Amino acid sequence: MEVMVTDIKKLKKTFLEKLKGNKIILIALAAGILILTLIPKSSKSEPAAKTDFSAPEFSLEEEEKKLSEALSRIDGAGKVTVLLTLKSGVRREVAEDEKTEYTNRGGDASSSNSKTSVRLQAGSGNQSALTLRYDYPEYQGALVITESSNAAVKLAITQAVMSLTGLSADKITVVKGR
Repeated sequence: MEVMVTDIKKLKKTFLEKLKGNKIILIALAAGILILTLIPKSSKSEPAAKTDFSAPEFSLEEEEKKLSEALSRIDGAGKVTVLLTLKSGVRREVAEDEKTEYTNRGGDASSSNSKTSVRLQAGSGNQSALTLRYDYPEYQGALVITESSNAAVKLAITQAVMSLTGLSADKITVVKGR
């Protein structure tokens, strides 16, 4: 053990002697340390983790209003009113742990299943279920009331509604209003 300590002391002594002999290296080392301490840290930091676990907002009235405004801009359509129906609302799929327990009593085997939602700690003791995904509502049908009776305008409106809602043409009715 003492041999190791003396070897380390000898190495340390020779290293310091070499450094004293090379003052340029020592000055360069000191300057490098000084520069590193004076350079400001980068202001770039990793973005904070997203902790918003709320469902995306969906308003059928807002969607109808936006669609009406867009369709009114079609040449010859005039004022347009849109009514939409939905198959379902916003759906949320949460992560679940599933446990299956098997029992065997007197030759009778049985099993029981239990599911619990996976919870996330959201700070300050708040917990929320881990959401895997949100599914937006699915449209069922559309009624479009326009001032135009022109077939070309009605076709353009139908095609626009098809592309914006994913509905097929048989689920869209375009009529002339008063």
